[in-house]
Amino acid sequence: MEVVKRRRARGYTRVSPKHQVTLAAQAMAEAGLRAGDRLRVTATEPGRLTLVREESALETYAGRLTGTYPPNDLDNLRDEWHFGAPAPSRRAGARRAARLDPVSTAY
Repeated sequence: MEVVKRRRARGYTRVSPKHQVTLAAQAMAEAGLRAGDRLRVTATEPGRLTLVREESALETYAGRLTGTYPPNDLDNLRDEWHFGAPAPSRRAGARRAARLDPVSTAY
């Protein structure tokens, strides 16, 4: 006699022996979740779990300070650390070339 697998209704799943669960693609899309998202799981009551996407600090704050510092400010700081004094008259390209080729740089 052949064993027939019963199909589950859409939106339903079961917990595997390894405690793994497959989430329905439609539910994932509606929740805005993608493969690779990190989720925090909490038991809210018996028989109910809540999944919450873990927000990364980098994603939350990246780009928040755009426009805070003047253009080329980072290059000027790097020059100050490397050469000991700011070099406002040099072009950005010359500063980058000097950092890449320290032999030709006059101290």
